[in-house]
Amino acid sequence: LSRGEITFKTTDNREERITIKGGLMKVEATKILIMADLDEHDRS
Repeated sequence: LSRGEITFKTTDNREERITIKGGLMKVEATKILIMADLDEHDRS
């Protein structure tokens, strides 16, 4: 993955967004695994 934004839905159907600097994604039959470096502005 390159710099950008990941948008996903939570189990209670809320939409969440996180900004990343880069990372890796692995797609499997029942799940998607994402390991990413968060953008400094997104960290709490």
